[in-house]
Amino acid sequence: MSGSVSKSFASKILDKRGHYIYLVKGMENGKDAWLYVRVDRHNKEMFEYGLKKDIFDVNTHGKLLYSGWGENPPQDVVMALRHKYVDQATA
Repeated sequence: MSGSVSKSFASKILDKRGHYIYLVKGMENGKDAWLYVRVDRHNKEMFEYGLKKDIFDVNTHGKLLYSGWGENPPQDVVMALRHKYVDQATA
């Protein structure tokens, strides 16, 4: 998938736990697509480099959490991530 990356709302909290959550948006077969990827701290630079060069493999550099079609993830996915990674980390 070619596209851009933006750190999600959870990334600052996950930094302390050694993980980053990225929301990657782009095109796949001419359709808008998005995915959330969890990346360990030691893979962060390679993941970001791969995104810039459009040569990244999600399974090599991180773990796919959610993916789907459209410009943005649905609210239920955003809330599930918030519950799993933000609310539990701050409780």
